[in-house]
Parts: sequence; C-alpha cells; structure tokens
Amino acid sequence: MRVPQDGHRQRTVNWCDSTGGTAAAFDFTTKGILQSAAVAVHGAAGSVPQTRFWGWRGCRCGAQQSSRRAVNPERPRLRLEALGRGELWRLVDAQGRPPGLLGMWASRAITFIDNHDTGSTLNHWPFPSHHLQASSWGCVCAGAGAALPEGGGARPEGYAYILLHPGTPCVFIDHISGDGKLRQLILDLVAVRKSYGINSRSKVAVRKAAGDVYAATIDDKIALKIGRGDWSPNSAGINVGQKEWKLTVTGHNVAVWVAVMS
Repeated sequence: MRVPQDGHRQRTVNWCDSTGGTAAAFDFTTKGILQSAAVAVHGAAGSVPQTRFWGWRGCRCGAQQSSRRAVNPERPRLRLEALGRGELWRLVDAQGRPPGLLGMWASRAITFIDNHDTGSTLNHWPFPSHHLQASSWGCVCAGAGAALPEGGGARPEGYAYILLHPGTPCVFIDHISGDGKLRQLILDLVAVRKSYGINSRSKVAVRKAAGDVYAATIDDKIALKIGRGDWSPNSAGINVGQKEWKLTVTGHNVAVWVAVMS
C-alpha cells in the first residue's frame, strides 16, 4: 500500500499498549483515509491535525467520561485518497487488513467520522458533507451543528463501512438528527450490526478493493459493497455455507447482504 499510514497507526497502537491494553483510542487514521479524498476533490486543506488520544471511559454525555491522556505533537500528512477519487483500493493494507488502527487492533479502535471537536461548532477537522461518512453505534456526544443536506449529501458509504466493520463505532448526533434518509440508513445498518452480532473483534475478509468498489464479508454473516462498481457475493461466488445471500440494505453506492443459513 503506497500510503505512509503505518507509523501513524503504530503510534496509536503503542499508546494503547502502554496502558496495558485497558484503553482505546479514536482512530484518526481511518478517519483520514475515508476523508482525505473528499477534501482534495472539494479544495480544502488535507493535512491531518494534531493527533489526540482519548482513553475510552464511556460517552461524554453519559454517566461515564472519556479521559484525555496524551497528545501526539507530530502532524503527519496522510495522502489517503479513497472515496472521492475512486481509490477504494486504499481500504486494504499490504497484509490484507483494513487500514488504520482498525486493521491492527480493532478492539481498541473507536471509529468515527466527526465528533464535538472535529465537527459541530468547534469544526477543527470536519468531514465534508458532500461525501458524508461516519461510524457505528456507541457515542452520541456532540452538540448539534448546522443541518446537513437530505441524506447527508447522499454519500452513505462511510457509514456502511464503519457500522459493519469491527471496532467500537460512534454516531455523531449531527448526522442522525432529524428524519432524513441518512438517519434511516444509519438505523438500518445498526439493526443489521446488532442482529448479526458484529462486534469490536469481528473478522473482516476483504473480498475486493479496486478503484470504484470495495467489498468485504464480516464474520461470514454479512457481505458489504460500497462504491460505484459492480459486485455481489453471488457473482463473486462467496460461499460461507449459506443457503442464499439476501439483499437487506441498499443506499447510494451501498449494498448489504446477509447470509441465510437455513
């Protein structure tokens, strides 16, 4: 993989390891990989801001608090260009793993697209709404910001990616407020995650990662396709012992199948 992400995510692994594996960290590397292409296409600055690590202790809006424990003073520039430039091949590393902390220590990865610092009113490193990607169920800890376009700009690929991958994903409250298409997609994806037991240690098998399509199976229960390209578990001949693959969720450049075993 021609992307200098390994040092960046290894530092996050090292920090988690220094806590005896008892803390998790926001996966800024994965955020950058999903985001940077959209930033480049729409003309905003593409550098990764100062990396902050949070020891995960629960949602800020709940009874527990997340504790800020360390700050990485380096400011690496990640040329991580996936969705916007048709470079979905970047969503797998040289060892066949997902990128970011997610691919190295998924159970310690808090996956997200925006939170109260990167988006909302602080807006330090917002994800462009034109390619709105996000995360899975867990934390809803940011204040509401400006309203997003209906369907979140009709770019749900990142939500599908993080919601149906391991790690501990977080939904940004700005992205689930209201009754729009994006909210419904998130709820549908969360329902699949819960029904099929996708968790922080789930197994991902990347089936295809090309310019215009990314496909993976998760725990041999779910098949996911994002991107404009054509792919299905049926046409790819994916066999996990299923009776059939049932198309369950669809969205803009998103398709999700579940394995029907009997």
